[in-house]
Amino acid sequence: MSYKRFTDEQQAMFILQMETLGYPENRNAPETIARQKGAPSGRTLRRWWKIRHNPDVDKIVQHKKPDLVAALSELLQLHIDAAIEAVQGSEDLRALDTGIGILVDKLELLSGNPTERSQQEITVNRVGTSTLPPHLASRTDANNIRA
Repeated sequence: MSYKRFTDEQQAMFILQMETLGYPENRNAPETIARQKGAPSGRTLRRWWKIRHNPDVDKIVQHKKPDLVAALSELLQLHIDAAIEAVQGSEDLRALDTGIGILVDKLELLSGNPTERSQQEITVNRVGTSTLPPHLASRTDANNIRA
């Protein structure tokens, strides 16, 4: 059985793809990339990730990152232009909107920005007999306790 050897530049591009997919937070990223034709296995990708501090590969990743961001920005502008044309032609925008959302998400990931912003507030309204211990129920701000 023969194994394909990858250059440092090819390894850097696969590592960059993993970053784009949100690895290591997204644990499925190596398997997603491994399904591509000619790509290394998920195990190999994870091993490369672990040794990514190899100065040569890391330099190439940092060198290629601006190129990928520029290409994605250009593609995003093309999607926006197509969306503007589609609005004028009253066409279905769902596919374009999805494409724009994905491109913006990838650009944010590569730029190191969060891709999800959420705010959660929990309010508890108590009715009837308090279930609070007596030392807490006697406080004047007992109704304003936050979980």
